[in-house]
Amino acid sequence: MRILRVITRLNIGGPSIQALALTSRLAARGATTTLIHGRLGEGEGDMRYLAAPQASLQFVPTLQRAIAPLDDLRALRALYAAMREFKPTLVHTHMAKAGLLGRLAAFAYNLTRGPGPRAYVVHTYHGHVLEGYFNRVMTGVFIGLERLMARFTDAIVAISPAIRADLLGTYHIGRPEQYQVVPLGFDLAAFAAVDTAARGRARVELHIPGEAPVLTTVGRLTAIKNYSLLLNAAHLVATGHPNLVVLLAGDGELRSALEAQAARLGIAANVRFLGWRRDLPAIYAATDVFALTSRNEGTPVALIEAMATGVPGVATNVGGVGDVIANTSMGVTVPLDDPRALATTLVRAFLRQAVVDGYFHADLHQGNLFALADGRLAAVDFGIMGRIDRRARLWLAEILYGLITGDYKRVAEIHFEAQYVPSHHDVDEFATALRAIGEPIRGLPVKQISVGRMLEGLFSVTRDFDMQTQPHLLLLQKTMVMEEGVATALDPDINMWEAAEPFLKDWLRTELGPEAYYADRIVETVRALKLIPDLIRRIDASYPVPGAAPPPPPLGEVVMIEQNQWLAPLAIALVSGAIAAVTTYLLVA
Repeated sequence: MRILRVITRLNIGGPSIQALALTSRLAARGATTTLIHGRLGEGEGDMRYLAAPQASLQFVPTLQRAIAPLDDLRALRALYAAMREFKPTLVHTHMAKAGLLGRLAAFAYNLTRGPGPRAYVVHTYHGHVLEGYFNRVMTGVFIGLERLMARFTDAIVAISPAIRADLLGTYHIGRPEQYQVVPLGFDLAAFAAVDTAARGRARVELHIPGEAPVLTTVGRLTAIKNYSLLLNAAHLVATGHPNLVVLLAGDGELRSALEAQAARLGIAANVRFLGWRRDLPAIYAATDVFALTSRNEGTPVALIEAMATGVPGVATNVGGVGDVIANTSMGVTVPLDDPRALATTLVRAFLRQAVVDGYFHADLHQGNLFALADGRLAAVDFGIMGRIDRRARLWLAEILYGLITGDYKRVAEIHFEAQYVPSHHDVDEFATALRAIGEPIRGLPVKQISVGRMLEGLFSVTRDFDMQTQPHLLLLQKTMVMEEGVATALDPDINMWEAAEPFLKDWLRTELGPEAYYADRIVETVRALKLIPDLIRRIDASYPVPGAAPPPPPLGEVVMIEQNQWLAPLAIALVSGAIAAVTTYLLVA
């Protein structure tokens, strides 16, 4: 069998590894095979060092990733000429540009080949460029071209079920019977051999302190890899872990921009740009968590290598990532990048804990929060927790909802009902004081609110109306300020009021609506009924049942004898007075 393989370029990544391995190993099995590749882009690492000595490689300088019409036509002509000379039985293309030009050249070759057998055409999708690479118009053009090329293709290989489902279900490229899912094969022996001793040596070689947490990523520094998100995440983690080390192994056109971003975020000392490295087992050995922030992925080779080393991955849930991180024991997948949704989720999650459950996490800084793949947030480190009883939760919810809707009179009434404000003050005056604080900031984004001025106003009201500090609410207030800060870091334009209003409105309707009223009455009635047996027992103890002894004998009526003898006491009083008078006179004389 004569196999002609075409790949856009042999840059660092899974497609190059597979193309080089297939070329070498099929040749060892008796096939006549050659690999045509184009030139690398700016800052890309070269993987030709993986080619076996006997491998047949052919370089076409005009074949490149970038769109260049004249060079693309020259590359198409070069591929057609190579096929005419090689007379392949099978043409196998890899990557988007080689897939387009290689299949066009194969179509032209099959039309003009003469009496020889036609070449079968296979294309492997290691991913695709139909999301995250180009604008809507260009993406539509490429989808149309891929659909057209599928008509000239005998078999389509997808390297993961997710990619197959995406190409067929979302983009309608090819027919189901054309597809075969063939996972990438790797030689992971060098990565699996990493042990505890190797981890220690790697940290020494890279000058990383043994106790420092290390976050690593490997790949081209290009837009599709979304490393800006990685640096933003590292900035949040470094807030709680200032000794964090971030390793970026790779290079590309965005290196200068990413270095500037790291400096702007104040984490330049934490982030190390390593360039392209061949000692990846050592890099992974020094790593605690591997991060992948891509907007689009086929099968993430670096993630697989890191996991083979025993390093868990945190990756955006795109492309074939979900097929690699199949469960939480292997790592965590997170939404692509929606910090606004995460900020809103954080606000509502905190309100749910504080208002609904009455038992809340009181240390919600960035280091204790993880974004899950389904958009939820998971908190860790429950060392500081707060508790609020149900009545206080109702007051709190009504106060927050009143501030959101501008019902300051109701907010003031709640403060009096809860006895937060002494009763000798006037409700209307207190409502006016609250309005002066709340109205200027109601509905504004957090970034336009001066928290310092707001707190100053609240403290002034507290002082003027003789309000006592509520110890059970201090922890809640502290946590609300921290939660607001985290939400603002995720979305500087978040409107805390809008994020909170739907949640509080629904909960108050549930707790204060007619259904809740009658439910509370039923609960009170049941509790009262439960007291009846105990009441009967206490009555029975006070009025015991008569025993078997005979009743006591009846007693006769007792008659009180009264004597009207008043003369004797009167005489005694007169004699005593006379004696006292005489004694006094004698003493004075």
